[in-house]
Amino acid sequence: MKRIPKFITVFLLFFVVSIHFSCSNKQLKESASTEQVSQREADSLLLEKCKKLYTKLDSIKDTKDFPTYGFSVDGPYSWWLNEIHAFSESENKSLFSAYGITQSDIEQVALDYVNSNTILSVEEIKAADERRNRVERILYFGIRLDSDFSSEIASAINNSSKTILGRWKLTAHQAKTLSYILEVFSVNDNYYFTQSYTNGNEPTSGKLIRRGHAFYEVPSVSGDYFVILDDILFLADDGGEYEDGTKGLYSITPLK
Repeated sequence: MKRIPKFITVFLLFFVVSIHFSCSNKQLKESASTEQVSQREADSLLLEKCKKLYTKLDSIKDTKDFPTYGFSVDGPYSWWLNEIHAFSESENKSLFSAYGITQSDIEQVALDYVNSNTILSVEEIKAADERRNRVERILYFGIRLDSDFSSEIASAINNSSKTILGRWKLTAHQAKTLSYILEVFSVNDNYYFTQSYTNGNEPTSGKLIRRGHAFYEVPSVSGDYFVILDDILFLADDGGEYEDGTKGLYSITPLK
Protein backbone atom coordinates (compact mmCIF):
# COMPACT_ATOMS: atom_id res chain seq x y z
CA MET A 1 0.00 0.00 0.00
CA LYS A 2 1.27 3.43 -0.94
CA ARG A 3 1.73 5.93 1.83
CA ILE A 4 -0.11 9.26 1.60
CA PRO A 5 2.42 12.03 1.19
CA LYS A 6 2.92 14.03 4.38
CA PHE A 7 1.96 17.36 2.79
CA ILE A 8 -1.42 15.88 1.70
CA THR A 9 -2.06 14.61 5.23
CA VAL A 10 -1.29 18.04 6.65
CA PHE A 11 -3.52 19.68 4.05
CA LEU A 12 -6.43 17.34 4.84
CA LEU A 13 -6.01 17.96 8.55
CA PHE A 14 -5.96 21.73 7.98
CA PHE A 15 -9.07 21.44 5.79
CA VAL A 16 -11.00 19.46 8.43
CA VAL A 17 -9.99 21.87 11.20
CA SER A 18 -10.98 24.86 9.05
CA ILE A 19 -14.42 23.38 8.41
CA HIS A 20 -14.82 22.69 12.14
CA PHE A 21 -13.98 26.27 13.13
CA SER A 22 -16.13 27.65 10.32
CA CYS A 23 -19.12 25.66 11.54
CA SER A 24 -18.43 26.64 15.15
CA ASN A 25 -18.24 30.34 14.27
CA LYS A 26 -21.47 30.08 12.31
CA GLN A 27 -23.19 28.38 15.24
CA LEU A 28 -21.90 31.05 17.63
CA LYS A 29 -23.16 33.86 15.37
CA GLU A 30 -26.56 32.17 15.00
CA SER A 31 -26.72 31.66 18.76
CA ALA A 32 -25.82 35.30 19.43
CA SER A 33 -28.42 36.46 16.90
CA THR A 34 -31.09 34.26 18.52
CA GLU A 35 -30.21 35.62 21.97
CA GLN A 36 -30.44 39.19 20.65
CA VAL A 37 -33.90 38.56 19.16
CA SER A 38 -34.98 36.87 22.38
CA GLN A 39 -33.82 39.86 24.44
CA ARG A 40 -35.65 42.31 22.18
CA GLU A 41 -38.84 40.26 22.56
CA ALA A 42 -38.37 40.22 26.34
CA ASP A 43 -37.91 44.01 26.32
CA SER A 44 -41.08 44.41 24.27
CA LEU A 45 -43.06 42.29 26.75
CA LEU A 46 -41.74 44.38 29.65
CA LEU A 47 -42.84 47.57 27.91
CA GLU A 48 -46.28 46.06 27.28
CA LYS A 49 -46.51 45.22 30.99
CA CYS A 50 -45.70 48.84 31.82
CA LYS A 51 -48.34 50.04 29.36
CA LYS A 52 -51.03 47.85 30.94
CA LEU A 53 -50.17 49.14 34.42
CA TYR A 54 -50.26 52.71 33.14
CA THR A 55 -53.69 52.10 31.59
CA LYS A 56 -54.92 50.81 34.95
CA LEU A 57 -53.46 53.90 36.62
CA ASP A 58 -55.41 56.10 34.21
CA SER A 59 -58.69 54.57 35.39
CA ILE A 60 -57.70 54.58 39.08
CA LYS A 61 -56.88 58.30 39.18
CA ASP A 62 -60.41 59.17 38.04
CA THR A 63 -62.23 57.20 40.75
CA LYS A 64 -64.10 59.17 43.41
CA ASP A 65 -62.22 57.69 46.36
CA PHE A 66 -58.70 58.00 44.90
CA PRO A 67 -58.15 61.48 46.40
CA THR A 68 -59.01 59.96 49.80
CA TYR A 69 -56.95 56.77 49.69
CA GLY A 70 -54.23 57.35 47.12
CA PHE A 71 -51.97 54.30 47.32
CA SER A 72 -52.11 53.90 51.10
CA VAL A 73 -51.43 50.39 52.40
CA ASP A 74 -54.96 49.93 53.73
CA GLY A 75 -56.57 51.49 50.66
CA PRO A 76 -58.16 49.77 47.64
CA TYR A 77 -55.33 50.75 45.23
CA SER A 78 -52.26 49.54 47.10
CA TRP A 79 -52.17 46.52 44.78
CA TRP A 80 -51.17 48.79 41.88
CA LEU A 81 -48.15 50.12 43.74
CA ASN A 82 -47.18 46.54 44.69
CA GLU A 83 -47.23 45.52 41.03
CA ILE A 84 -45.04 48.48 40.08
CA HIS A 85 -42.56 47.61 42.83
CA ALA A 86 -42.43 43.99 41.60
CA PHE A 87 -40.13 44.92 38.69
CA SER A 88 -36.66 43.48 39.27
CA GLU A 89 -33.41 45.40 38.95
CA SER A 90 -32.49 43.49 35.79
CA GLU A 91 -35.90 44.25 34.23
CA ASN A 92 -35.46 47.95 34.96
CA LYS A 93 -31.97 47.88 33.41
CA SER A 94 -33.38 46.24 30.28
CA LEU A 95 -36.21 48.76 30.03
CA PHE A 96 -33.87 51.70 30.48
CA SER A 97 -31.36 50.37 27.96
CA ALA A 98 -34.01 49.66 25.33
CA TYR A 99 -36.49 52.51 25.84
CA GLY A 100 -35.05 54.96 28.37
CA ILE A 101 -37.72 54.28 31.01
CA THR A 102 -38.01 52.40 34.32
CA GLN A 103 -40.87 51.49 36.64
CA SER A 104 -39.92 54.41 38.88
CA ASP A 105 -40.83 56.83 36.06
CA ILE A 106 -44.37 55.42 35.98
CA GLU A 107 -44.53 55.39 39.78
CA GLN A 108 -43.56 59.06 39.88
CA VAL A 109 -46.44 59.93 37.54
CA ALA A 110 -48.77 58.04 39.87
CA LEU A 111 -47.43 60.02 42.85
CA ASP A 112 -47.94 63.23 40.87
CA TYR A 113 -51.63 62.32 40.64
CA VAL A 114 -51.73 61.87 44.40
CA ASN A 115 -50.06 65.26 44.93
CA SER A 116 -52.36 67.00 42.44
CA ASN A 117 -54.85 67.52 45.26
CA THR A 118 -52.38 69.78 47.06
CA ILE A 119 -51.29 73.31 46.21
CA LEU A 120 -48.38 73.13 43.75
CA SER A 121 -46.09 75.75 42.28
CA VAL A 122 -46.00 76.48 38.56
CA GLU A 123 -42.62 74.74 38.34
CA GLU A 124 -43.96 71.61 40.05
CA ILE A 125 -46.96 71.48 37.72
CA LYS A 126 -44.74 71.86 34.63
CA ALA A 127 -42.36 69.16 35.90
CA ALA A 128 -45.28 66.77 36.47
CA ASP A 129 -46.63 67.48 32.97
CA GLU A 130 -43.21 66.81 31.46
CA ARG A 131 -42.88 63.49 33.31
CA ARG A 132 -46.33 62.40 32.14
CA ASN A 133 -45.67 63.46 28.53
CA ARG A 134 -42.40 61.55 28.49
CA VAL A 135 -43.86 58.35 29.94
CA GLU A 136 -46.85 58.39 27.59
CA ARG A 137 -44.66 59.06 24.55
CA ILE A 138 -42.38 56.12 25.34
CA LEU A 139 -45.19 53.71 26.20
CA TYR A 140 -47.45 54.45 23.23
CA PHE A 141 -44.79 54.89 20.56
CA GLY A 142 -42.74 51.89 21.73
CA ILE A 143 -39.67 53.00 19.76
CA ARG A 144 -36.38 51.47 20.88
CA LEU A 145 -33.48 53.86 21.40
CA ASP A 146 -31.29 51.72 19.12
CA SER A 147 -33.80 51.74 16.23
CA ASP A 148 -32.15 52.35 12.87
CA PHE A 149 -34.30 54.03 10.22
CA SER A 150 -31.38 55.20 8.06
CA SER A 151 -32.19 53.09 4.98
CA GLU A 152 -35.89 53.96 5.16
CA ILE A 153 -35.08 57.67 5.48
CA ALA A 154 -32.61 57.58 2.57
CA SER A 155 -35.20 55.89 0.37
CA ALA A 156 -37.83 58.47 1.34
CA ILE A 157 -35.51 61.41 0.60
CA ASN A 158 -34.84 60.06 -2.89
CA ASN A 159 -38.52 59.29 -3.57
CA SER A 160 -39.71 61.46 -6.47
CA SER A 161 -43.36 61.30 -5.36
CA LYS A 162 -42.84 62.60 -1.80
CA THR A 163 -45.23 65.29 -0.56
CA ILE A 164 -43.68 68.40 0.97
CA LEU A 165 -45.62 69.49 4.08
CA GLY A 166 -43.54 72.60 4.68
CA ARG A 167 -40.15 74.32 4.50
CA TRP A 168 -38.78 76.86 6.96
CA LYS A 169 -35.57 78.77 7.54
CA LEU A 170 -34.46 78.76 11.17
CA THR A 171 -31.97 81.56 11.83
CA ALA A 172 -30.03 81.12 15.07
CA HIS A 173 -29.89 84.23 17.27
CA GLN A 174 -26.52 83.39 18.84
CA ALA A 175 -24.49 80.74 16.97
CA LYS A 176 -25.16 81.52 13.31
CA THR A 177 -23.57 78.21 12.32
CA LEU A 178 -26.64 76.49 13.77
CA SER A 179 -28.97 78.13 11.24
CA TYR A 180 -30.64 75.64 8.90
CA ILE A 181 -33.48 74.98 6.49
CA LEU A 182 -36.03 72.45 7.71
CA GLU A 183 -38.14 70.42 5.31
CA VAL A 184 -40.92 68.10 6.49
CA PHE A 185 -42.37 65.65 3.97
CA SER A 186 -44.34 62.44 3.67
CA VAL A 187 -44.07 59.25 1.63
CA ASN A 188 -46.96 56.75 1.73
CA ASP A 189 -48.32 58.15 5.02
CA ASN A 190 -44.89 58.00 6.66
CA TYR A 191 -43.23 61.24 7.75
CA TYR A 192 -39.64 62.50 7.63
CA PHE A 193 -37.54 65.66 7.87
CA THR A 194 -34.25 67.02 6.61
CA GLN A 195 -32.14 69.83 8.08
CA SER A 196 -29.74 71.55 5.67
CA TYR A 197 -27.31 73.83 7.49
CA THR A 198 -26.59 77.18 5.88
CA ASN A 199 -22.88 77.07 6.75
CA GLY A 200 -22.27 73.93 4.72
CA ASN A 201 -22.26 71.40 7.57
CA GLU A 202 -23.45 67.89 6.79
CA PRO A 203 -27.27 67.81 6.56
CA THR A 204 -29.22 65.73 9.06
CA SER A 205 -32.46 63.85 8.65
CA GLY A 206 -34.89 61.72 10.62
CA LYS A 207 -38.16 59.84 10.84
CA LEU A 208 -41.28 61.37 12.37
CA ILE A 209 -44.44 59.97 13.96
CA ARG A 210 -47.49 62.15 13.41
CA ARG A 211 -50.10 62.84 16.09
CA GLY A 212 -52.48 65.50 14.81
CA HIS A 213 -50.50 68.70 14.26
CA ALA A 214 -47.48 67.27 16.13
CA PHE A 215 -44.64 65.42 14.39
CA TYR A 216 -42.41 63.52 16.84
CA GLU A 217 -38.80 62.69 16.01
CA VAL A 218 -37.96 59.01 16.64
CA PRO A 219 -36.04 57.87 18.42
CA SER A 220 -35.57 60.90 20.68
CA VAL A 221 -34.55 60.87 24.32
CA SER A 222 -36.07 64.30 25.05
CA GLY A 223 -39.17 63.80 22.89
CA ASP A 224 -38.41 66.51 20.32
CA TYR A 225 -41.25 67.30 17.94
CA PHE A 226 -42.54 69.88 15.49
CA VAL A 227 -45.99 71.48 15.59
CA ILE A 228 -47.18 72.52 12.14
CA LEU A 229 -50.21 74.79 11.71
CA ASP A 230 -50.53 75.64 8.03
CA ASP A 231 -47.15 77.31 7.33
CA ILE A 232 -46.47 78.16 10.99
CA LEU A 233 -43.86 76.03 12.76
CA PHE A 234 -43.28 75.51 16.49
CA LEU A 235 -40.53 73.46 18.13
CA ALA A 236 -41.36 71.41 21.21
CA ASP A 237 -40.30 68.52 23.45
CA ASP A 238 -41.66 66.58 26.44
CA GLY A 239 -41.80 69.86 28.35
CA GLY A 240 -44.32 71.20 25.84
CA GLU A 241 -44.18 73.81 23.10
CA TYR A 242 -41.48 76.43 23.46
CA GLU A 243 -43.00 79.72 24.52
CA ASP A 244 -42.06 81.60 21.33
CA GLY A 245 -41.86 78.50 19.17
CA THR A 246 -38.08 78.15 19.51
CA LYS A 247 -37.18 78.80 23.18
CA GLY A 248 -35.66 82.05 21.95
CA LEU A 249 -33.02 80.22 19.93
CA TYR A 250 -34.22 80.90 16.40
CA SER A 251 -36.26 83.14 14.17
CA ILE A 252 -38.49 81.04 11.91
CA THR A 253 -39.38 82.08 8.36
CA PRO A 254 -41.67 79.92 6.17
CA LEU A 255 -40.33 79.21 2.67
CA LYS A 256 -42.49 78.62 -0.37
